[in-house]
Amino acid sequence: MGKDVKKVRATLLGPGSLSGAKGPEAGLIELPKTSVRNDIDINLSETVINFIDSMEPDHLVRTMVEFGSKALILSRRVGSLYHREVKEGNWEEVEELQEKVDKFAEERAAWKKKKEGWEEEKKRLGT
Repeated sequence: MGKDVKKVRATLLGPGSLSGAKGPEAGLIELPKTSVRNDIDINLSETVINFIDSMEPDHLVRTMVEFGSKALILSRRVGSLYHREVKEGNWEEVEELQEKVDKFAEERAAWKKKKEGWEEEKKRLGT
């Protein structure tokens, strides 16, 4: 084990962790629970996949951070628009936004049902 790894481990697990002695809570670091949505499909063309595979790692990370930041800004913007419409009492706009949200939820449910049908068909054909 390298010196840096030993230092980090000693800091995280406390004294005595390097010698094999365990403290009362030594072991894994407790991380906040992360929920991952499994109902989202991302479809990319073969060209895009090949381009991503050929990217330099540092450029790939910078691109990922940039898109993550933009997604965060967009989600906050949508929330701000909804909040502003509610605050201003423009109920027509609020209803319009709610209709779009409901439509998206219906489409997502239909896609999920269609996906389940394809999975059942795949299982049936596989046996």
